[in-house]
Amino acid sequence: MENRLYQPNGMQSIFKWVTQPFIFVSERGFVKKVLIPFLLGLKFKATALVPLAFALIALKTWKAMTLGLLSLVLSGAMVIFKYTKPKVRIEENH
Repeated sequence: MENRLYQPNGMQSIFKWVTQPFIFVSERGFVKKVLIPFLLGLKFKATALVPLAFALIALKTWKAMTLGLLSLVLSGAMVIFKYTKPKVRIEENH
């Protein structure tokens, strides 16, 4: 028995052919021609998108940690500058 697509013979079965385009003679042909390529496509898509998602998460985490460290350093520098700055007296001559 040969694996081949169902081909309609007339205009009356066109609706059936459009709504069910993958009617195969045997179950094995359906698995071989439709299901396996579909699953392989999902696998390749997942293997491409998962590392990209991890990279995006890592980039966002790095940015947040860098900004947090920068704010901590700037706050500390402002505190140190405030308490170590020499007092300057302004004398007015009248």
